[in-house]
Amino acid sequence: MELIVLDFSKCEYVMQMHDTLREGLGLPNLYGNNLDALWDCLTGMPYKEGEIVFRGTQSVPTDLRQYMADILAVFQRAYDKYGEPVFRVES
Repeated sequence: MELIVLDFSKCEYVMQMHDTLREGLGLPNLYGNNLDALWDCLTGMPYKEGEIVFRGTQSVPTDLRQYMADILAVFQRAYDKYGEPVFRVES
C-alpha cells in the first residue's frame, strides 16, 4: 500500500498549497489550482491502493486555515461519494 504524504507546513500562499497537492498527488500540469479542479481530479482519476496523509495543516498562516479546511472538505466529499481517496490528517 502506497503512502502519500502532503506536507503543508511551509505553505504561505494558496498557490503553494496547490503546488503541494499537484506534486504530491501527481496531478496533471493542466491542474487548475482551485477547489473545482481538485474535485475534478479526485473524482476523475484512478487511484492506487494507498493512503494520503496531510501534515502541517495547522501550520498554515491563519488567513489560509479556512482554505485548508475547504481542501479537506473536498477530499471528504470525494471519499463520502466514492470511497476514495483514503486520507487522514496528522497534526
